[in-house]
Order: sequence, then structure tokens, then C-alpha cells
Amino acid sequence: MFYKNSGLGRPGITLIELLIVITAGLIMLGAISVFFVRAYSNYVKQTRELIAETSMLKLTNLMTADLLKAGYNVPDTYNAVDWDSKNKTLIIRYVDYTKSGCEKKQFAPHNSCSYVVEYLYKDGNIQRRVDASADGSFKSSSLLDDKQLKVTGFDVFIYPDKKSVLVNIKYSVPKKKEKNYKFLVSCPNWN
Repeated sequence: MFYKNSGLGRPGITLIELLIVITAGLIMLGAISVFFVRAYSNYVKQTRELIAETSMLKLTNLMTADLLKAGYNVPDTYNAVDWDSKNKTLIIRYVDYTKSGCEKKQFAPHNSCSYVVEYLYKDGNIQRRVDASADGSFKSSSLLDDKQLKVTGFDVFIYPDKKSVLVNIKYSVPKKKEKNYKFLVSCPNWN
């Protein structure tokens, strides 16, 4: 392939050989580029799914912690847990026995140990509204990142005879099928 006599006395390559080497290099570069683009898009997709599942786990842990306290020192005049299916709102009432001096307090409005917590499905997200002191002054916060996942359904089933609550959350990650996330919480503090 190399000329031994190029008129100048130096070996070299022909234009055709140069074109073949450049073409082979471009083909290899294209194949490597396709591989890295596919690997990166797969990485992004897997990361989104992991973030969504982690967010759902955090929501589950927070909701479970509130449900485990549900009904603690709540008199029969109040329900420990309510589900407003029309407004898609889970309502939880309890005395926060983890606060100092609250272990023996009774749930009542304007009592600093009394809590009403609501989980509200709104605009593709779940908001947590907390009314410390049970006086009607709620503070709310969205619990999930709208860019990472969208909640498409929120339903709660209350089983008072078993003192348990079943929560069903449907959600989707961009460019993925809808997923269903269910969990059951036993509420030991119901009267």
C-alpha cells in the first residue's frame, strides 16, 4: 500500500488510502457516539425512575408516621382518620406523644399537642397540610417533585374494624407507563 518511490525518495500514502482510513475512523466514531448516546439516555431514564420511587418511599414513610399516631388520645367525638373522597383528602387526628409533656393530653382544638394532618391530592401532586394546635391554621407543602413524577390518582380505604388504612397512589414518570403504589398501615392508637 505504501509507495516506495514517490519521486522524493520518501515513503507515503495515496489519497485513496487516506480516504479509506478517514472513512473507517468516521464509522468507528459514529458507532461509539451511538453507544454513548444510548447509554446516557438509559442512565437518565433509570435515574428518573429511581428518583420517583425514592420520592414515593419518602411520602409513604411520612404518611405512615402520621397514621401510626392517628387516634392517640382522640375522644370519640372525633374520628381518628377520615377520607373525603370528593376532595381526595385524607384527614388524620392525633396528640403528638413524641412532644415533651403531651403524653397524657387529650385531643382538643387550640391545644398545642393536638394535630390535624391532611394529605390532599391536587394538580398532579400530593400536599401535606399540618394544623398544629388543631385551631384551623394549616401550613401546607407539596411533597413530590412535579418534574420527576405526576400523581394521577389517590384513594384511601379505611377499615375501622381492623384499625387499618389502605392507601393507593397512582403515578407516572415522564415517558413511562403509570404505576400503582399501595400500602397498608395498622393504626394501633385508635380508640
